[in-house]
Amino acid sequence: MPLHPRTEIRRAIVTRLRNVTNQPLRITDSRVSPHRTDQLPLVSVRTTDETVTEADDFESARILTRALTVEVEIVRRSNTDDSSYEAALAETLESDCRYVELAMAEDERLGGRVEHIVLASTSVRFEANAETPVGIALLTFTATYEAPAQETIAPEFALGTVQWDLAPKSNPIQVDAEDSLDVEENP
Repeated sequence: MPLHPRTEIRRAIVTRLRNVTNQPLRITDSRVSPHRTDQLPLVSVRTTDETVTEADDFESARILTRALTVEVEIVRRSNTDDSSYEAALAETLESDCRYVELAMAEDERLGGRVEHIVLASTSVRFEANAETPVGIALLTFTATYEAPAQETIAPEFALGTVQWDLAPKSNPIQVDAEDSLDVEENP
């Protein structure tokens, strides 16, 4: 079964970040494994929301324009437990954000998978109540791409024959005409 474009886009971003990094970052597209401090630093790529619009003109009515929200989350732990951890961690996270932004800008079409991908927002927060203080940067991108509308799950259904006999059996009606519907198969 072919992959959904969202999956292809998410995997392409993970591959892109892995190929251009010179930093010791673990990069994943998993949403289910929690971030453990012994696995940090970590970059997690996930797709969250997608809006879809259909073309207005008749000829391209089967093409959908999709705007996909992609989140790149960077989680780092502090190297110190004292009160100065926040400034140093903020500086490191900003450097990580710059690395992600530059990596994405170098191939804003993700090898032709999208029309473009742009940074929509960045947020940084700190969690001091963890076993070790951590900093979390969240970069949100919007990837715009076009894709055909999904095909039916059972194309053989469209090729079936339906016959209707609405007349009572005691008084059959003779039909002198027949209607048929030609269904084109997509290659």
